[in-house]
Amino acid sequence: MFPRTIRKDLWIPLVHAIFPDHLIANKVYKKLLDYRAWRLTSPPSPNELLLSKKCRNVEARNQVPTSIADLAHVTQDIPGRMIMNWHHFEERHWARSWAKNILHSPQGFPLARGYQIQNYKFPKITPGIRRKLRWEGKEGEPPRNFREAMGQHTRMFGSMHRGWRRKRKVALARNVRIAKAGKPNKKKRAARAAAQARKTQQRT
Repeated sequence: MFPRTIRKDLWIPLVHAIFPDHLIANKVYKKLLDYRAWRLTSPPSPNELLLSKKCRNVEARNQVPTSIADLAHVTQDIPGRMIMNWHHFEERHWARSWAKNILHSPQGFPLARGYQIQNYKFPKITPGIRRKLRWEGKEGEPPRNFREAMGQHTRMFGSMHRGWRRKRKVALARNVRIAKAGKPNKKKRAARAAAQARKTQQRT
């Protein structure tokens, strides 16, 4: 993942992985980063040492098989239902096995300029797919569109930071009360102005 000698515009999306919530997605992403760090820091095998440096660099750039195999291994013990929408459906066979709760979709996604995803549509889960994968109900199911994904993220963020938001509201209300208490109202300002005017008239 991310070899420094390849330009960004040469990267092509492999798969869109859809998880039940963003917490599971973050967990999978962190594990994939750990796998990447392990591959970068592990010494080459004896067979790789027999190759020239140029051949080793070419093999290091071809990270499609290892990335797909790592994704399959990381998602083995993940609870809930997942969807893998493949750009090239046959590339899923780089992994030896996948978890049974994963739906592999051949729908794909259009790419602009060869690497930019545009006008993306989430795969549809039909009743036939539910019967085939034995998905009963919608509990633990990935979002069906961007609107559901954003709504789910907003609800989970609110529940996770509910205490902080409550404290923040209390602090803001307290600051408003202090500001109102220290700021005189219109009647008091008018009375002070009248008293100041009387004092100036008496002096004159």
